[in-house]
Amino acid sequence: MKKRLHLFMIDPQSSGTMGSYDYNLLNNIGLSNITLYGNAEFEFKYEKTEFKYKSVFNYKKKILPLKIVSYIFSLIKIFIEIIIKKPNIVHYQWFRVPGIDFLFIWLIKKMKKNIRLVFTAHNVLPHDSGMKFYKNYKRIYHEVDAIIVHTKDTFNDIKEMFNIDSNKINIIPHGISQLKINQSLYYEKVKVLRKEHSLDNKLVFGFLGNVSKYKGIDLLLEIWKESNLLNKNEKIKLLIAGKPAIFNKSLLDNTSNTSLNVCTDLRELSNEEFQAYLSLTDVLILPYISISQSGVLLSAIYEGKPVIATKVGGLKDPFRYHNMGWQFEINNNEQLKGIIEAIAQQPSLVLEKKDDESMWNDLRRIYSWEDIGMETSKVYNKLLE
Repeated sequence: MKKRLHLFMIDPQSSGTMGSYDYNLLNNIGLSNITLYGNAEFEFKYEKTEFKYKSVFNYKKKILPLKIVSYIFSLIKIFIEIIIKKPNIVHYQWFRVPGIDFLFIWLIKKMKKNIRLVFTAHNVLPHDSGMKFYKNYKRIYHEVDAIIVHTKDTFNDIKEMFNIDSNKINIIPHGISQLKINQSLYYEKVKVLRKEHSLDNKLVFGFLGNVSKYKGIDLLLEIWKESNLLNKNEKIKLLIAGKPAIFNKSLLDNTSNTSLNVCTDLRELSNEEFQAYLSLTDVLILPYISISQSGVLLSAIYEGKPVIATKVGGLKDPFRYHNMGWQFEINNNEQLKGIIEAIAQQPSLVLEKKDDESMWNDLRRIYSWEDIGMETSKVYNKLLE
């Protein structure tokens, strides 16, 4: 007899794009007995949903030692819920403290042997961490019953780096990111930011999201600084907006000071601000050095924005279906510079991409949440056979 599926999903990062991911995924799985244990900043907490939501993670604004204490208490609360309510699938989206997270899932497996554990590996290892967490993730990958990844590259990396059976790893695309926004505030932000950065009648190249070295910001700045076709061109703009992380700040300052057309907004953006900047961008530049999948790329598909992207990780995947922009080899400065300069001199290249509605509609279909929800549900059911 087939078991009735009872799902607990755990996501300590369920806000912003990850909150949108959880909301869309769980509303399309087609199950009735689902609880999301998420972050206090989950934007969809008051929406009508196909799942129950419980706010358990509230560590973000605490100082570091208290963050860890708060996180441990959140896991204890969830563990008590697991003991009482007896789900048969526990699905983890992100780990915040891998050593503690491993102990948590190990304890679940020891105490509740009928529970199946699923982990979505949005990245093989945490960004900018090198091999620091390799041992913890190796133990986690071997302990869980199923792993979901978004791209073939991530599948291969986990299989080879951690010696994981390929039957345990499931490739399911990341759906299109649609942030929860206040429409009137969004339209107001578009007006304000367009005027503030003087974007009228300009071809706008955008670098949006977290501003960090692994996303190739240093590479882009070097190119812009060196090319007079770019930095002295009054018909174009380079817009850099998002939360600053690890990168060469002095290079950014130098490039901004010596260029006529670089504008920056380095801070954590609200959903409305991110969406406004995306709307004002004509071409997104994604010169990432390493990435599994990019929420910015998927937002670009939803908005019909051409991209210039490195041939790395999940950035390659949409190009297998349609030529939605331009690709270049990783760390190839000359190739990237040539692409940007060609577009700057011939803006009609962008319009050709933007106006291809059949291409954008097909890409939106490929990354639809309905199919992704169905494939995720199949992973759960297979574990319960």
